[in-house]
Amino acid sequence: MPAIEELQRKIKTAEALESVVKTMKALAAINVRHFEVMVEALDEYRRTVDMGLQVVLKDHPPSALRVDDKPSGRLGAIIIGSDQGMCGPFSKRVVAHALDVLERMPYQRHEVSILALGLRAVAALEEADHSVDDYLSVPGSVDGVDAAVNDIFLAIDRWHLQPGIDSIIMFHNIPEGGHAYIPRTTRVSPVDASSLAQVAQRDWDSRSLPMYNMDFDELLSALLRQYVLVTIYRAIANSVATENASRLQAMQAAENNIGDLLQELSTSYQLERQNSITSEVLDIVSGFEALTGD
Repeated sequence: MPAIEELQRKIKTAEALESVVKTMKALAAINVRHFEVMVEALDEYRRTVDMGLQVVLKDHPPSALRVDDKPSGRLGAIIIGSDQGMCGPFSKRVVAHALDVLERMPYQRHEVSILALGLRAVAALEEADHSVDDYLSVPGSVDGVDAAVNDIFLAIDRWHLQPGIDSIIMFHNIPEGGHAYIPRTTRVSPVDASSLAQVAQRDWDSRSLPMYNMDFDELLSALLRQYVLVTIYRAIANSVATENASRLQAMQAAENNIGDLLQELSTSYQLERQNSITSEVLDIVSGFEALTGD
């Protein structure tokens, strides 16, 4: 009987764990879709910003924005990881990619200021003996992205106040079909002049010729800020969507494993229960034979 009670306890524990896994799986699936919709909306906004830059830069080549090949004195690096687990080596992969890129750049370690999003990214950096200058939480939902972007802009403003920091790059994961993902490096500041030149050289897909009345420098500055803004938004949205997709895959594997375990425990319970019933029947028969002498 103790074996049967132990099997019952294990079955109840596995069923409770299965319920938790299903809940986490459902939440991950919902978050994936929410952030995918956000990325789609940001892509549309990015196209709108690109059209504005195309109009402004069409008669004003962005030569003044050309980036010097020589490195600046200091570099700001933003690394987006995760706060929660159950998503495999999500944070370790992006941190390993970031450290590999930074090692190949012409900066000493003390010349790089790091802003990390996610406790697990901080832990991975500390394991690699890299200090973190600032830390932010990863937004758990679409509603939290605005606050995260605002905090990143505040950090960028602080960096710009420090002498020498005029280059900022971002490291994050992006989806690559299904539940797969790859680390990506994105330049935040200064804006890539070659990308702006490509935007300016695009054909205008309309018979209506665009015009603007604002001061060129003022309008260009506003559009570039929106360009940087949507770049940061897309990086966070892609990263969190990828994190939840990875968690969804892990929860699916866990659910399959728990299902196999429950089937195995149920089979063992049925066999043990059958053995117990057989033993009880044999005891009854033996007692009857002892009483009757037959």
